[in-house]
Amino acid sequence: MNCFTESLRTSTKFILFNIPLISGVAKHPTDCNRFTEDRLISIFKELKKKRKILEFKIIKFGGSFSSAVNLIDCYLKFRIIKIPIYLIVLLLDKLDKLIKRDCPMQYLVLIKNYE
Repeated sequence: MNCFTESLRTSTKFILFNIPLISGVAKHPTDCNRFTEDRLISIFKELKKKRKILEFKIIKFGGSFSSAVNLIDCYLKFRIIKIPIYLIVLLLDKLDKLIKRDCPMQYLVLIKNYE
């Protein structure tokens, strides 16, 4: 929350945050401080109520399959293996959206600040 409020304080008009949901393998068993869409919405609604921001938009990237491949990407050494895997993953993510399962790889949050 501190990084959001400090960015709001120092920005002029717009702020863009790239918030990964899964950013590699967790280094410690207690590393579970991941932002979910509900948590981001509650944070930015709270900031909007306090009149620190005008509006915000949350954009999701990826699906559950691309999130999973993102975790094992460091183990895929050869590019020739990665290309077909990523093509299959993109197809599976499209099918995953039909089921309406929500597990994006990352969020982009665009905030319009007071001028």
